[in-house]
Amino acid sequence: MDASRAEHLDRISTALRVLGARMTTTFRAELDPFDMSLPMAHALRELDSPLPMGALAERLGYDASYITGLADQLEERALIERRADPDDRRVKQLVRTDKGERVAAEIHERLMRSHPIISPLTTRELAVMAHLLEKAVAAGTGDS
Repeated sequence: MDASRAEHLDRISTALRVLGARMTTTFRAELDPFDMSLPMAHALRELDSPLPMGALAERLGYDASYITGLADQLEERALIERRADPDDRRVKQLVRTDKGERVAAEIHERLMRSHPIISPLTTRELAVMAHLLEKAVAAGTGDS
């Protein structure tokens, strides 16, 4: 690897690490009023349509047993409910309740307003960043 490429990779790695830490700190602060952990918020966000627990675990990169605990916590707060899959009643899907829809929308709005990455960037810069990050993600999964 040439020195210039290695330098760029070091800069990117450092920036991603710093931004990740900032995002975690900011998101935790924004979630305080909801008494919700980051994994709970991530799970609620991903449930924009009904999903089996296994599919949610795969999307979030969590163990299926961990999803069961998250689902229990979200269900206790009346943010989601478990429903039988209409195509296979043995499978339980997680579905946001009306309250879950409202809370998910409010959390999303709060996080986008205070997002440590998007605040300083123009719309054009955000489009370029989104494209590059999606390209990197797809390359890592073989979808490129």
